[in-house]
Amino acid sequence: MTDLTKKHIYVTMNYTVIKIIGGLGNQLFQYAFGRAVSQHNGTELVLDVSAFKDYKLHQLFLHKFNIKGRCVRNASKPLFCGLGFVSKLLRWLKNIPAVDTSFEEDGLAFNPEYFNMDSSGYFDGYWQSEKYFLSVKYELLNDITLRVPLSDRSVQLSSEMKKGNSVSIHIRRGDYVTNPQANKTHGVQGLDYYNNAVQYIQANVPAPIFYLFSDDNDWVRENFSWLKKAVVVDHVQKDANYEDLVLMSQCKHHIIANSSFSWWGAWLGESLETIVVCPKNWFAANSGLSSIDLIPARWVSI
Repeated sequence: MTDLTKKHIYVTMNYTVIKIIGGLGNQLFQYAFGRAVSQHNGTELVLDVSAFKDYKLHQLFLHKFNIKGRCVRNASKPLFCGLGFVSKLLRWLKNIPAVDTSFEEDGLAFNPEYFNMDSSGYFDGYWQSEKYFLSVKYELLNDITLRVPLSDRSVQLSSEMKKGNSVSIHIRRGDYVTNPQANKTHGVQGLDYYNNAVQYIQANVPAPIFYLFSDDNDWVRENFSWLKKAVVVDHVQKDANYEDLVLMSQCKHHIIANSSFSWWGAWLGESLETIVVCPKNWFAANSGLSSIDLIPARWVSI
């Protein structure tokens, strides 16, 4: 009995703990990274969502999907760390994961060393590269499916998208325009980018039908009136933007913004025939940031 108890404690105290923060696209990158690391290391996946207690910029949306792992809502990073057996045992008895090491992402480039671990770890970062999670691609395609039903209008649009040569276009404005720090980091894609992207699609896709997604639909209507055979998807409320993501993934081709949100809309719906057009300049010119591992080589950068 004693040996079994000790074994049980040893097994349940191996964790991969992922800090979840940011918008839905960032949440999905963090989850995908954690899913891959936990499977690679044979550890339990724990999602630390405690930062959303004080975070006002975005809502937590991961729980709308069929994700795996356990969410922890009332913990902070220091509570996870503890090297000693007694410390681990106390946290185990309180159902709080204890880890040996804390890792903060060092730059945006893919780093395979995060998979070379012999102990539990807490990971804080964005992990924006499919290279981290291609090994669990099909698991993710199953996980990132909605637990809640789509609205009637979304069901209707989804049906239409599957019938024709549908193309999603994502126009990200919002905080990229109004928040000085976000603007300095990301900038905003201009109309020249979208003109060139549409021309590329029209040259390679017969009879495309465009579906426009944005957080500023009035601006889109005013500035995209030149686009024929286009539908502005404007029925989804901000607190249900996961519907927009799912609808994007239903389209056969994609023109994405420099946004993790439409990155995932394209990635989730990608097939061998899919064309994904993305901005060559993912970050603002003076940001000092590189997207070398963020944009898959098969996508068309304009």
